[in-house]
Amino acid sequence: MGEADKPESTLKLGFTYSSVEFGQNKTGCKNTLRSFYEKTELLRNAGFAISADMMGIELSFKLDKELLAQEYPKFSTALEPLENSLDTLFQHHHLFKQLIEELESQ
Repeated sequence: MGEADKPESTLKLGFTYSSVEFGQNKTGCKNTLRSFYEKTELLRNAGFAISADMMGIELSFKLDKELLAQEYPKFSTALEPLENSLDTLFQHHHLFKQLIEELESQ
């Protein structure tokens, strides 16, 4: 396994919610997230995935450690993957808001 394949070399922005707040148990939360993810093609197409524990939806990205070291302390391009991931998250925020609205209406 190469260094690029190590889980710790990947950063993730994630969405989770308190299942207890919506009267769900762990299984209910997992089913809700999976169902929402499966019916929301925009999330899949944007690169979001169900988390390994199936309790969240996340967007993974990597930073190039060599580029980070070269640009330190003034980063110009090394943080572009983070900026792009944040942009993607903000562009799809309305979908996560939709999920919470659906949960609140139940």
